[in-house]
Amino acid sequence: MVKTITVTNEAYEKLKSMKRGDESFTDVIKRIEKPKRPLSDFLGILGESEEEAEEMKKKIKEGRERASKSMRDRRERIRQLLDG
Repeated sequence: MVKTITVTNEAYEKLKSMKRGDESFTDVIKRIEKPKRPLSDFLGILGESEEEAEEMKKKIKEGRERASKSMRDRRERIRQLLDG
């Protein structure tokens, strides 16, 4: 059974922008309406190794440092462009 609904242009554009590949609007709505899983579902997902946890922390820190440097570099380039 198919139902027709009315949405604003804004809502339509938001749904449209969320489509992946040949996904239908029904597929998008079903995907985004899925309930969020509680954080407790993920406890222990990385294993119990302290080494794995430390390695993950190290990689996260490195990624944050790269992102911060990238943002600093972009701000500096923008300042240079604006100054002349």
